[in-house]
Amino acid sequence: MLQKRPAPEHHCPLCSGPNGCAPALSGSFATPCWCQAQKIDAGARERVPAAQRGRACICQRCGTAAPPKK
Repeated sequence: MLQKRPAPEHHCPLCSGPNGCAPALSGSFATPCWCQAQKIDAGARERVPAAQRGRACICQRCGTAAPPKK
């Protein structure tokens, strides 16, 4: 089922800081957001805990940073 409104998740699931999700703040997917203009690192998406995938947005710093060193 397609969500009609963005989830009100305002914290990054990776660093717990504010995620800067404009649609979550406005309550509308029609609101432009930083993530629409930048490529989100695939590794960052993979590090999102399974329970938060598709619900919580990654912040710009985590979504565009180099992956952590192993």
